[in-house]
Amino acid sequence: MKVLTAYVIEQLRASREELLAIANDELTYERITEWKTKYWELALVPASRLPGHVHFCNSFVFVIQAVPQQAPLPVVQDLRARVVGMLDENIRGIDSTQIVETIYEANIKKVKDTKLAALLNEFNAIKEAAPNAAAVLFRTILALVLQERAKIKAPTDSLATATGLSLEPSIKKSLGSGHPKIFDGAEERLLKRFLTGGQKDTFDNVAHKPGSNALVAKENLSDAVNLLNGLLPTLF
Repeated sequence: MKVLTAYVIEQLRASREELLAIANDELTYERITEWKTKYWELALVPASRLPGHVHFCNSFVFVIQAVPQQAPLPVVQDLRARVVGMLDENIRGIDSTQIVETIYEANIKKVKDTKLAALLNEFNAIKEAAPNAAAVLFRTILALVLQERAKIKAPTDSLATATGLSLEPSIKKSLGSGHPKIFDGAEERLLKRFLTGGQKDTFDNVAHKPGSNALVAKENLSDAVNLLNGLLPTLF
């Protein structure tokens, strides 16, 4: 639906531009009806089927047909301005219904592995309200991401064929510690920073250590999301 909506808005804008491009000395009732015929199926009808539209396609017909065919130029100019205003209202209304997806949400939709996709969605759903539960979940997610990448780059390696998940050994294997390297430079740097920069310890503490100092704040999860945003595209 998102792609369709963007396409319809693009067509509405194109129709608006073309209508306004008609020079005044060429502007007639006939030119406006020709414009309507051209953009009827391209823009006017599809727009009236989308959430947020203000004017149905037939509204344009009623407005245009209300003007006499032999109307003088000032009347036709006023008609064009009215039609352009209706187009603008539809564009604004339809565009206002669009939800801007994060990179993370867009990436989830491309993940093929059912378990990984399910955990990514659950992580996204709870990370604001339950950051510590999300932190524990993230460790499993990251191990799965590394295994899925290994299946692509080194399908016979033990990282790809493992039946159990362990985060730190998986990270080290993915970085080429006695195993084939499965990431390029940028992804490698992200993983090394996570492994040695303290982020991994923060997530490990939540999973394995008691005490109030072994908890994470929501802000800590931004590192996890950034890492996933860097690694998930390597699975597509």
